Amino acid sequence: MGDRVRFEGFSELAKTLKAMPEWIAEKELNLTVRAAAAVMQKEARRLAPKDTGLLSKNILIRKVKAIKGPYDRYVGRYILGVRSRLVSRRKRRKMTKEERAIQRLREPYYWHFIEFGTSRAAAVPYLRGAFEATKVEAVGTMRERLKKALSYENLRKLRRQAARDGQKRGRR
Repeated sequence: MGDRVRFEGFSELAKTLKAMPEWIAEKELNLTVRAAAAVMQKEARRLAPKDTGLLSKNILIRKVKAIKGPYDRYVGRYILGVRSRLVSRRKRRKMTKEERAIQRLREPYYWHFIEFGTSRAAAVPYLRGAFEATKVEAVGTMRERLKKALSYENLRKLRRQAARDGQKRGRR
């Protein structure tokens, strides 16, 4: 709880992003946030119990719709979690009993028992542990990725690409 991360330079970043075409800013920031989430995903997969390997295979990064806020114009929200339902309920109803049994074997429905523990088993916090272990590294990854994305050469390349895309759109 005592760990704090301090962000500086948001005003300069906002000015730079406003100068860029909106789709470029959105793309670069989403790639930056996803790169930071990938660092945490790798650590969570390393920390997850490897009894069958099913749990670590189903730890994923998912993009969800953003709640409106000052920077949500550019960045979506990403969730690091465990995929527990591989088939929707509607499709599941149409399956035979045997197909449902096979599908249940492929799902790590037990992930929250391991993460939070039960009355009989102690918790093994692989998701929370991954966050705690890599939060500083993830911020560093974001910083490096943004430096690379906002470098002079990359901005020139992106502007040229935007100009070419604009010409292509005009020809249609």
